[in-house]
Amino acid sequence: MQTIAQYAVAAFGVVIAGACLWAFVVPKEVVNLANKLFDTAAGMRLAVGVRLVLGVALLVAASASAFPLVFNVLGGLSLAAAVVVLLIGRERIKALLGWVERIPLLAMRCWLLFGVAVGGFLVFAAV
Repeated sequence: MQTIAQYAVAAFGVVIAGACLWAFVVPKEVVNLANKLFDTAAGMRLAVGVRLVLGVALLVAASASAFPLVFNVLGGLSLAAAVVVLLIGRERIKALLGWVERIPLLAMRCWLLFGVAVGGFLVFAAV
């Protein structure tokens, strides 16, 4: 089970890094896509489900990872984020996305580079 979780974390890392690179190139299009996704109940379920799966995978893979404490903290944060998404609801998430649209492009791209680094770290630390 641990090996499966490690590969799941690594796969999430690749997806996170890839999505952040994509958003780095076309940030407005990705924000528009996120807005469309959160217009649907399925989008909310997907957002919560992804955070739950990632959180559990991080917690299960923690003891076999190169950084077990970091994996445990990130796993707990991911599970908490799933709960927060449920509690704040679609309208507040859409308001947050509106705020993201208004931040300077350079600031947005710096955050996205951080996301690429986090994704790369997950891959490195998981396998």
